[in-house]
Amino acid sequence: MEITETGRRLFDRLAQAAGQSSRARTCDLRTGAIDADDIPPDSVWFTSYAVSCLPDLNERYIRSLLERRPRVVIHFEPCYEHCSSATLLGLLRRRYIEVNDYNRNLVTLLRSMEATGEVQILNETPAAFGMNPLFAASVVAWRGTESVP
Repeated sequence: MEITETGRRLFDRLAQAAGQSSRARTCDLRTGAIDADDIPPDSVWFTSYAVSCLPDLNERYIRSLLERRPRVVIHFEPCYEHCSSATLLGLLRRRYIEVNDYNRNLVTLLRSMEATGEVQILNETPAAFGMNPLFAASVVAWRGTESVP
């Protein structure tokens, strides 16, 4: 999913160069509107530094993904909840996210939906990579409970 036309064209060219059959689609994370009616269930979905642009994510976004029955959703996103308040680096990361009005509830939202049985979190790897040490991306993988064997 890519919101910009140039980004979608680049994605399609990269997939074609790699010999892959793929087509980028649009997604408005604020409304949960996904242009993906032709994507089959059991697909793998991922975000990379996209959800972080929404300060306060809501369940509508997660549910819009669940409606498409993905095999797994993987977020490569800076996660506020993964920034420890017990270390200077963690405090600096939290403050960076707050000052720039980046997302502060992705992990909280997923954990809440896991507690109600809607999703299963498969993996959380805090601050796994990133060029900016104050905005390092975590890896969070989850799936809908209907996908759970």
